[in-house]
Amino acid sequence: MPAQTHLATLIDADPRPVRQIERDTGLPEGSISYYTRPSTADRTQRLPKLNVMEYIAKALDKPLEVVTQACIRDLGISIEPAFTPAEVDLMHRIRALPEADQQRIKDIVASFERHPHPQPAPPQPSKR
Repeated sequence: MPAQTHLATLIDADPRPVRQIERDTGLPEGSISYYTRPSTADRTQRLPKLNVMEYIAKALDKPLEVVTQACIRDLGISIEPAFTPAEVDLMHRIRALPEADQQRIKDIVASFERHPHPQPAPPQPSKR
């Protein structure tokens, strides 16, 4: 059995049956199932139309962005958060270094990954 799609996981989190979600939103029966339980591989290679994603988002009371991201992930496209300005600056600074220094930085990072350092415990409130 193929793995469940991201969109199907999102829909299954709603306690209502899919047919009820479709009725509550005014979608024709089978509209959601068409995208979540495709009978052909072709359907998993296309992003649903914007209006369909809007209907699904409304039906699930989810932001359109959440539904859109689930559909995009179902196409096998990775969605990573954007780099912060500090991360972009760090990457530019590393790229400006000679190759030998870049390798040293990679080795340092690998060392941290192999030997994680424990995080300090949060301060405890003082007892007076």
